[in-house]
Amino acid sequence: MKKKLAVAVVVLLALLFPGIPFANAAVTVSAPENVILSLTGDTAEMAATWWDDTGVAAGQVRYGRTENLSDAAVAAARRTVADSGYNSFEAVMTGLVAGETYYYQVGSAAGWSEIRSFVAPEGDTSTFTFLYLGDVQGSSAGEYEAWGALLEGAYESYGDAAFGVMGGDMVNNGQTAAEWQTFLSEASPVFSRLPMLAVPGNHESNDMNTGKPALMNRLLSLPQNGPAGFEEEFYSFDYGDCHILCLNSNVYLNEQLNAGTMTLADFDRIKAWIASDLGSSSATWKVVVMHHPAYSVVSDQAGAAVFANWVPLFEAAEVDLVLYGHQHIYMRTKPMWEGQVDYEKGITYLMGNSGSKHYPGALTGYMEALIEDTPTYQAIAIDGDTLALETFDAGGVALDSFNLSARARTLRGDVNGDGAVTQADVDAVLAAVLAHDFSNGNMDINRDGRIDVADAHLIALLCL
Repeated sequence: MKKKLAVAVVVLLALLFPGIPFANAAVTVSAPENVILSLTGDTAEMAATWWDDTGVAAGQVRYGRTENLSDAAVAAARRTVADSGYNSFEAVMTGLVAGETYYYQVGSAAGWSEIRSFVAPEGDTSTFTFLYLGDVQGSSAGEYEAWGALLEGAYESYGDAAFGVMGGDMVNNGQTAAEWQTFLSEASPVFSRLPMLAVPGNHESNDMNTGKPALMNRLLSLPQNGPAGFEEEFYSFDYGDCHILCLNSNVYLNEQLNAGTMTLADFDRIKAWIASDLGSSSATWKVVVMHHPAYSVVSDQAGAAVFANWVPLFEAAEVDLVLYGHQHIYMRTKPMWEGQVDYEKGITYLMGNSGSKHYPGALTGYMEALIEDTPTYQAIAIDGDTLALETFDAGGVALDSFNLSARARTLRGDVNGDGAVTQADVDAVLAAVLAHDFSNGNMDINRDGRIDVADAHLIALLCL
């Protein structure tokens, strides 16, 4: 209790005395710092990223199962940024034994970090917890210190968490190294001990030449199983019996389209990848993470596009939980299906906000909970057929909670009843449309009240 009170005091002081804005500050690094772990999608691996002095051209990770690293293996690092004040590196530790504690340090002959530890990912587990944190987007070092105190409090309560996921807008200007240095310096004390995943927000996806989250992708290590040309912007991974899909909703701001780094055809290609990824997973739990809200507090252009283009894919795959942010407020929906409240099959959508920037809310018919002007984090505990989510403030006070029970999933798209979703189902829908035979209601895959080529198209996406 004393520790939680101390965390709350740190947050209050940081907000009362926020410090000087740092957007134009110079970056100077003289030793290994900003160490962040990340999952790769392979349970026998753990990635690490860090910054070092500009004089260090090649880095390494030393890791092993003894605290003094007497049995250390070495993983060579790839330099991802060479800038005027720092170099950044990325390396992958391999051959890990699930559930075992490993010790590691990063650096080079010029200097090493302190020795830290982590627990290797577990691929075969039905019980684990992970953390979710929405927008941070600090405007000063003090606001990041407040967020760092919230994160440290979360780690104190959930030190056995498997990983944490950031919902985007970690920084205000995603192409400014000084802002990343401030964020990472607050993230590193926790996320050098448990892995951090992230999706880009609009404040990361603002590279003037590409519209992509260019610096974020160079500073962080994320799974690379997304569609070609969008690796690390879109990716998925499994942890135990949970499938987590991470998406870059910023593509619907059209910055990449306008910059010429994506085409109109890429929107369909991304949708096909999402449908295939979700449709091919047999995990008990399916969770989606993105930045923009499918169900928003106030109207949102990108969120509306997500609702129109991706929500039907989430529903087709019977996703359980969708996490996002963007509007700097906490909001949880009632179970939603096709824009309506549906307590039988609906998906829960949750908007998080872990930083000090807040916007006012507005009540809607689909809201179950709304919390204003309060930084929060979410702890999601999966235990077999039950998912329990709790929302806490910086002092560790529980503000909201709910439970989900595992779905008895149907094989959506199997219109001919042969137990698989294949081209034969696409052909069956097209044949029914041509014959004006609308007797099989299961063919209305997108549930718009009609059986047409749009349903055949959605089945095609599911069977890719």
